Amino acid sequence: MNHEKMSGLISEMRKNQNMTQKQLAEKIGVTDKAVSKWERGAGCPDISTLPILADSLGISVGDLLNGEISGDTPPETEKIVKETLRYADDASRRKVVMSRKISFIVITITALLGVTVCTICNVAVNGAFTWSMYPIIAIAFGWAIITPAVVFHRRGILVSMIVVTIILIPFLTAIGTLSGYHQAMNSIGIKIAVVSLIYMWIVYLIDRRLGHKKRTAAGICVLLAIPVTIAINRIVDTYVQQSRIDVWDILTYAILAFIALIFFKWGETNGTGE
Repeated sequence: MNHEKMSGLISEMRKNQNMTQKQLAEKIGVTDKAVSKWERGAGCPDISTLPILADSLGISVGDLLNGEISGDTPPETEKIVKETLRYADDASRRKVVMSRKISFIVITITALLGVTVCTICNVAVNGAFTWSMYPIIAIAFGWAIITPAVVFHRRGILVSMIVVTIILIPFLTAIGTLSGYHQAMNSIGIKIAVVSLIYMWIVYLIDRRLGHKKRTAAGICVLLAIPVTIAINRIVDTYVQQSRIDVWDILTYAILAFIALIFFKWGETNGTGE
C-alpha cells in the first residue's frame, strides 16, 4: 500500500466526483478531518472503510490500494480483495476486543489486590479500618477513571472525563470528611476541582474543534492556563487571607505565554499540515 499515491488518488477522484471533503466524509461515515488527513498523507483509511470509500469514489478497492487507476478490475479479483479486507478487519477487531478485556481484568485484579493488602495490613496492625480507607477510596477512584478509557474505544476518553466530572467532588468530600478537614476541602479543594474540571472540558472541546490543527489547539490551551492559574491562586490567597502577586507568579504567566506563542508560530509555519 502506497500512502502517498493513495492520498493523491483520493483527492483526485473526490474532485472528479465534484465532492467536498465534508460530503465525502458524510457518505462514508467519518469526519472531514479524517478525509483531510488521508489526502495530506498524514493517515490512511481503516480497513473497514476502504470498500465504501472506493465505491464512493467510483473506483475498485484494488485501485485504491495501489493508488492508481489500472483499468477494469475483474469482478472475481475485486470480490477476493473485499473478502480479504473483511477477514483482516474482523481479525483486527477481535484482537482489539480481547486486548481490552485482558487489560480490564488486569487493572481490576490489581485494584482488588491493592484494596485487599491495605485492608489486611490495617486490620492486622490497628485492629480496625483507619488509614486504609484513604488508599481504598483512591484506588476505587483511579479504577473508575481508568477502566472506561480501556473498555470503550473511541469514546473512552470522553467517558472517563464524564466519570471524573461526576465523582471528583464526592471523592474530595469523602477524603475531607475522613481526614477531619471537611471545611478546608470545601473552602479550597472543591473550588480548585471545579476550576480544573471546567478547564479540562474546555481543552477537550478545543481539541475536538481544532483537532486537525494540533499546535494551534495546544497554544490556545496553554494560553488559557494563565487565567486558570490566576483563578486557582486567587482561591488559595482567599483561603490563607492573603492577596498578592509575586515575581514567581509573573514569571509563570510569562513562561506560559511564551510557550503558547511558540505553538502558534509553529502552527503558522506548518499551515494545515500540523
